[in-house]
Amino acid sequence: MENLIEILRHPYVVTIAAVLFAPVLGAFIMGIDRKLTARMQGRIGPPLLQPFYDLFKLFGKDPIALHRPQIMYAILHLVFMILVVVMLTQGEDLLMILLVHAFSSICLILGAMSVRSPYSWIGSQRKILQILAYEPVWASRCCWCCCWRSTCATTVFWRRR
Repeated sequence: MENLIEILRHPYVVTIAAVLFAPVLGAFIMGIDRKLTARMQGRIGPPLLQPFYDLFKLFGKDPIALHRPQIMYAILHLVFMILVVVMLTQGEDLLMILLVHAFSSICLILGAMSVRSPYSWIGSQRKILQILAYEPVWASRCCWCCCWRSTCATTVFWRRR
């Protein structure tokens, strides 16, 4: 029994579990958010598992990609997001995690701007505005980390005064 607990506490097992369960947890939270938003507006709202239904419907459609850079940017966005989860579970430097997350967002923007659709351009402009909105939050987070004299995720989150 103790060996099983030691195996489950191993950093690589925790990282693999986080990479596998983070999208599932995110979809459940999105379902709860949709349901809660609908209730606040006086509607019934979609089922709790609607994000999963949407995902299965998306996988059932034919893949459409206009050109190779669009595919490359989508894959880079996914890789950088997985890297962010891995870095968080490993307790890496928070500033580096924020930088990798910014690269992920930039890949998403470049992928959207590589298409000639006006809707894609509008979406990429919205994403740029979002980045500009939470950039000051990142700056304040950096100042907060400097107050703790560490930018290591485990030190900042688990340290007590």
